[in-house]
Amino acid sequence: MPSREAGRVPVALVRHLVDQSRTERELMEKGKVLKERINKIETLLKLLGGREDELLCTICKGQVYQQSTVRAVRDELSARLTAHVYLYSTARGRLMRLQQLIHREESTGAPR
Repeated sequence: MPSREAGRVPVALVRHLVDQSRTERELMEKGKVLKERINKIETLLKLLGGREDELLCTICKGQVYQQSTVRAVRDELSARLTAHVYLYSTARGRLMRLQQLIHREESTGAPR
């Protein structure tokens, strides 16, 4: 007859699996949010395409309206795009490494 101890999963292993699952969910959500922001910035940059750099435009953030040039807005959006792409690629890289680790652990049956 098998003992009750044989069917128990060590608490450390359960914690490890829960932590991995939580981290995977968080990274997937972070990637999704960043991808949405990247798409929004790309759309805004397309709207500015073909416009003269020195043309004035009004921008709004919340309840604050401000005038700026197309060049300044384009430069700011490009800087944000660069930062968001970096964060997205970092999050995707971490997610891929985590998923590889999970797959390896499932194959071998032991956490690393």
